[in-house]
Amino acid sequence: MNVSGKISVEDHSGKKIHHSGNSQIDDILDAENVTAEGIIKFEKMQADDINMRGEISFDSIQTQSMKLEGTIRFKNIVGKNIHLRGTFNGDSIVADSIIIDGALNVGEIESDDLQINFSSKNEIQKIINKVALNIFPTETEEKKKIVADFLSSILSREVDVKSEKPRIFIGSIEGNEIELRNCNCKTVHCKKAILRDGCKIDDLKCESVDSDGSVKILNKE
Repeated sequence: MNVSGKISVEDHSGKKIHHSGNSQIDDILDAENVTAEGIIKFEKMQADDINMRGEISFDSIQTQSMKLEGTIRFKNIVGKNIHLRGTFNGDSIVADSIIIDGALNVGEIESDDLQINFSSKNEIQKIINKVALNIFPTETEEKKKIVADFLSSILSREVDVKSEKPRIFIGSIEGNEIELRNCNCKTVHCKKAILRDGCKIDDLKCESVDSDGSVKILNKE
């Protein structure tokens, strides 16, 4: 693990390790708490509770509870309660409860409860959701300024968030009860759907659909 910033690790015996500045440490494989800030690169991390912010890249994380903020590149995240805020590029996220605020390009997301508040350009290949799914655009001038100020503070450099209309493409959704706003989806299979604000769906298979006049559905079963 390479760290340019600071990191604090506490294992299950209560032992704490602190690093600051530029440092290199082994991957964290059995920790209770991990907090970190700055530019962080690693392969694997296993910890009960993780809180990191900055420019972060990694292969895999396993955790019970995690909050990541900043610019994140990853392969796999597995956890229970996950909150992501910023920009994200990765292969898969699997967790019981997931909240995502920002822009993302992800292969697959699997969860019981999933909430995505998206800005800018987004793409998700597949979503598997068991209980409740909500996907909304959140782009406003005030929101963009908050995100820009936040990223500038943790990266120690000025960050300009481009003014781009929020949009999201989703390859497939398999869910129970879903609510989508301004989403472009290829296939959606669910029990109950609420569709608003210009959603476009190629193929919809759903027992109950509540949609407004702005929604376009090419094929419905």
